Amino acid sequence: MKKEEPSWRLFIEGIWDYQWVRNPMELTTELNDAIYEASCGITDIAVKIFMFSQIRAITSGTETITPQIIKGVVKDSLKLVEPMLNALRSGNLNGIAKFGDINIAPINGFIAAEQSKLDLGSMLQTFQKTQKEQQVHAERLKQDAVVRLTLLGVPEKEAKHNVSKILSEMPHVQSVQEVVQVAYKFHLGLIEDKQTTSKTRPQIEDERDLRKLVKAGKENGLTAYQVLKDAGYIASDFSIDAGSEIG
Repeated sequence: MKKEEPSWRLFIEGIWDYQWVRNPMELTTELNDAIYEASCGITDIAVKIFMFSQIRAITSGTETITPQIIKGVVKDSLKLVEPMLNALRSGNLNGIAKFGDINIAPINGFIAAEQSKLDLGSMLQTFQKTQKEQQVHAERLKQDAVVRLTLLGVPEKEAKHNVSKILSEMPHVQSVQEVVQVAYKFHLGLIEDKQTTSKTRPQIEDERDLRKLVKAGKENGLTAYQVLKDAGYIASDFSIDAGSEIG
């Protein structure tokens, strides 16, 4: 069909109603020209370009058909028929006679290629979300441990330093109770720095260590119960866990 003919306008307006993207666009002169120039007025090619453009818009996340998307689809899917279309554009009858039926990339192959891009994008988003959640969890655990240590009389600067050291060098220490116990033993001098690189879990149930912990707590005006509870040796129904908000 010729672009200036009513039949082309009727055709392009008819298919344009079938937009399945989230942000449908009105048919502008620029969009009309882009599809016509790409298809040379051949309805089968125009329909496929329209379909491919919507698929590309969805998988790319733009969710709207643009002249740029149309041009990208044409570049990717019309390579085999470009010589034939160029012959049509030039009006060279001898050139047109050299070609048989015009075929473009099969739609199933195009959809499969676009689906793989969508799957990859989804996988990356999941990875980024998981990574962010892990960072948030680690930060909350760190804040919680520092709060408990300061309640035990450990200076905030020292508490932050010891907690960061434990989390980076002792990956097997995961719960806030363990972090507080190990950090407090650092404060009391019950664990040497060289032990932070050890892969074995530090022994934290030594009765003599508990007596020293309670003694140090009493020197800061805390009861034995409060010291042991804040250090994580005594469970509390309303204790702060690693995933709670710090108020």
